[in-house]
Amino acid sequence: MLAQVGSPARVQAHPEGHADRLRVVWPREPSKPLVSILIATRDRVDLLRACLESIATRTDYANVEILVADNGSEQPETRHYLETWSRETPHSQVLRLDGPFNFSALNNALAEKARGGFLVMMNNDIEVLSPDWIEEMMSLCRRPDIGAVGARLWYPNHTIQHAGTGLESGGPAHRFVGLARHETDSDGRAVLLHRPLAVTAAVLMVRASAWEAVQGMDPGFAVDYGDVDFCLRLNAAGFATLYTPFAEFLHHESASRGLNDSPQKKLRFAKDQTLFVQRWPAGRMDDPSGSPNADLCFAQSRFVFPRTDVPARIAKPIERADTPAGERPSA
Repeated sequence: MLAQVGSPARVQAHPEGHADRLRVVWPREPSKPLVSILIATRDRVDLLRACLESIATRTDYANVEILVADNGSEQPETRHYLETWSRETPHSQVLRLDGPFNFSALNNALAEKARGGFLVMMNNDIEVLSPDWIEEMMSLCRRPDIGAVGARLWYPNHTIQHAGTGLESGGPAHRFVGLARHETDSDGRAVLLHRPLAVTAAVLMVRASAWEAVQGMDPGFAVDYGDVDFCLRLNAAGFATLYTPFAEFLHHESASRGLNDSPQKKLRFAKDQTLFVQRWPAGRMDDPSGSPNADLCFAQSRFVFPRTDVPARIAKPIERADTPAGERPSA
């Protein structure tokens, strides 16, 4: 079937033993281009150390540079670790960027310094599980019609934290949260390569050319909704979003910045949410990953019919032309 439509992808048995599911494998990038990993952090050296060590010891792709934004770390142990790490680690750089935490602005600052044709935004509370994660995500990201590529993230208790973001009754939400590895959702979407509404920037790969096409992240979103806005702007520019379950990571969600449980954080969240709703009312968001009658943020999908909170929609094809994979457009 794929060969008949001229696709270079191939199909193989699902590696997790799902007899009724298949894996679509896209060709790997043969030129091994430079990949820039962008990490914003503030103290919590225990998390940052585990993240960086997992990249160094569990990643089988060599052509990588790592850029860390130190957003006002105060603990001497953190500052000493970053100084030592940057001195001893080839192709690494630490930028001291003080001020209020703004995930979007920090990643924009790092992207300006990045030299790679592919950029990876990564939280400081992430640990690599799949050694071939870069090549898996790049095999999708190198396609000219693809923008952001997201990964499957697990909580420390081995249940799903992220398997794509979809449009739910309360707005954008992570799907299949709490699903265990031995479980599957009603349509198997969590274990399949598919196109969601958006993916989390906790681990997100994008071509530098696509990043520049939409001018990166919007610093108007300090913490929340910035990644969804980024994906939707990529979609509007003609770049589809993909989720792959075959790039896996451990995610200690919000372990560094904490929950939105203080008056200041609640105010910041409300500001982010208001901006998102104003820019992306439900009628402007086309979620290609599920029925508008399904609520998929639960481990097991549940159907709610008729849905009155989500507008009817018709999926639209994405059409665009792009620069070659891994190349930055000329200035």
